[in-house]
Amino acid sequence: MTKQRFLLQTVSALHAADPNKNQRFRRDAQGQPVLRAASLKGALRKQFRDAMQARFADQTDWKAAANQSSELQALFGSSDRSQAGQLDCSPIEILALPVRSLQGTYVYLSSVSILQAIANDLASED
Repeated sequence: MTKQRFLLQTVSALHAADPNKNQRFRRDAQGQPVLRAASLKGALRKQFRDAMQARFADQTDWKAAANQSSELQALFGSSDRSQAGQLDCSPIEILALPVRSLQGTYVYLSSVSILQAIANDLASED
């Protein structure tokens, strides 16, 4: 199995917390902000499916047809969860958040604890 790390940047607002709680992100066992792996996998599945629109344009319900394609099911698994996919995502660690600055723009802000936790994770992979 190949393990690969990526640096992702959102291009729109992101809210991935329990709507009943007053927080923007879920927290892991150490209290660090994380995004659930299922959120990333679902977003990737939607992007792959939408990229297949031209291939299934002649279908009445192209989304359902794309979801049943062997390529999408092999990578992400079946929609009814009877078949596992090859893609396995881990929870996403938040590196920095955009914060409004006094100059009227946004800057990315992180913390020592977040940077240390990510450094420790990277060191343990060696």
